Amino acid sequence: MEGQGAVSGGLTDFSPPEEGRFVLDHDQRNTLSAGANVQIQRGAWVGGNLAYGSGFLEGDGPRHLPGHTTFDLATGMPLGNWNVKLTLINAANKRYLLDQSNTFGGTHWNEPRALLGQLEYRFRY
Repeated sequence: MEGQGAVSGGLTDFSPPEEGRFVLDHDQRNTLSAGANVQIQRGAWVGGNLAYGSGFLEGDGPRHLPGHTTFDLATGMPLGNWNVKLTLINAANKRYLLDQSNTFGGTHWNEPRALLGQLEYRFRY
């Protein structure tokens, strides 16, 4: 993707390029997210989510960073008025450079593997 003209909004002090066009920094052409949850016995469930991104620009472009895929897992179950949930984010602990923003955003890496727990209480009226 390309843009033309001066930057507006006062957030940066970039001059338009000499050739009249600049490459947009958040140009990730393809993304995909797919997930599924399966109910098992007594209200318990397991699930997973797959996420793919084709890669943002490398520096000022026009080349893109490599594509990336992550997989998350989750499970949960009710226990009376309580619900318990465990989520494993980035199960394979795949690390990759997410963004080298050519504006004020800076450089970002994806999140490492993390295990999250959630405990919920349902008040009954």
